[in-house]
Amino acid sequence: MYDMALDGRNPSCIFYRHEAGMAFFNDLTRAIAQVEGMDEATVRGIGISVRDHGHIKKGGRGLSAAKMSATDACNLLIGVNASSSIRDAGSLVESYRSAILTDRMGLKTTQKGDLHEIFQLNAPFGVVFEKLIDAATVEEEGINKLSAYIVDGIAYPQGGAIRSDLVKSVFETLIVEFVFNKPNPMIDIYFRAMGSNNIFAQFWFSGHSNSNQSDRADTTKITHKTIMAVASVIKD
Repeated sequence: MYDMALDGRNPSCIFYRHEAGMAFFNDLTRAIAQVEGMDEATVRGIGISVRDHGHIKKGGRGLSAAKMSATDACNLLIGVNASSSIRDAGSLVESYRSAILTDRMGLKTTQKGDLHEIFQLNAPFGVVFEKLIDAATVEEEGINKLSAYIVDGIAYPQGGAIRSDLVKSVFETLIVEFVFNKPNPMIDIYFRAMGSNNIFAQFWFSGHSNSNQSDRADTTKITHKTIMAVASVIKD
């Protein structure tokens, strides 16, 4: 239903051409497997676990199957990146979705704009992640709303370039990272300079930890490339 291509403006960014905006469960799992370099059967198994726990829509077969939304994509990405096994993927989605934004740094001081609306203090991660996925949908000329949100909302060096040029080139110089901490539900979002550790903005989310969980800790990191690939698949 879709084929993989390279963004002509940014060859490092994979996106997907998808027919008629009709993304189903298998389309979503396939897109995530490809962009994250995972085995498709593993991603599908995680997806089934997440779906069986009520976090992904179910439907019939063929064209009557449930069409995937930003919420479904958000929950599957949590299952894939926050779980340590297929078995526990579905049961942990809600604990990560409900993690609260506890602190933030790097937003422009205007205290208004789309990123300020998304990253409100006490906003749950699930809501924020869904809004970022929605914003990452590639629109005309390879531009997406997320690029404009970053230019307008993040305090980073922009030189003397005009806004339209900055919006077109933002992902040539900046990377957005999502770091999932396991087993305790904590997520960090970084906006940093590509190729360096220079962080322009950072957001910390924290949920309720389970004291009975193992002592071993781990992290998984994805970037804006993943949410852009997913957004292009579920685009209406």
